[in-house]
Amino acid sequence: SDIAAYIANPNFPLASISTGSVDFATVTQFASSGPTNVRVTNNGFGDLHISSAMLSDTANYGVVVPASCATVVKTKFCDIAVTFHPQSVGSIPIATLTITRDTFVTSSTVSLSGIGGAPAALSVSPATSSGAPATFSAHLNVSSGKTNWMLYNAGWSGTSITLGTIAIPTNYTLDGSSTCASGTVLTGGSSANQCTVSLSYKPTAVGTVDSTATVAH
Repeated sequence: SDIAAYIANPNFPLASISTGSVDFATVTQFASSGPTNVRVTNNGFGDLHISSAMLSDTANYGVVVPASCATVVKTKFCDIAVTFHPQSVGSIPIATLTITRDTFVTSSTVSLSGIGGAPAALSVSPATSSGAPATFSAHLNVSSGKTNWMLYNAGWSGTSITLGTIAIPTNYTLDGSSTCASGTVLTGGSSANQCTVSLSYKPTAVGTVDSTATVAH
């Protein structure tokens, strides 16, 4: 080991790793975390050379080894930057970062973990976008009763959606009880973080009319 070699020859380098594990907590799927540094310090007297830093999982994690790690003189250090970019939602299997020093051809390992969070997604309850449309029925020039929809962010709690313009088609009215408006922010993590769109319909002609209300975001 490094310590045994150092005891045998105090002029050799002695590597110290700042941590044995890095937990990135939750990061949105396909996004990237900020870098977390794993610091390698030379507590010996000879020069320390980092020959490689290898990941067991390159799909979900990334590593950057700066040029300063090529030669670390006594009492100095270099920081190896590790990032997390989950490719799926949920717990990502633990990965290993293996840092190899060529002085003694030895290595240190750091375990890496994290969770992929669901991306922000505007959802509607009751859902109508992929199913049958909502149906309004009213007498000519008479307003129907209002129908309510709840809008919420189906992403994890670290995501948010800011609503834009709510476009209402002709013959429909956005009821004053609606809580959704341009600028409304919906945070993820719970369908309780929601707002309401309430519409009523007042036909000006006889017959069936297909219309679409849209919410920009």
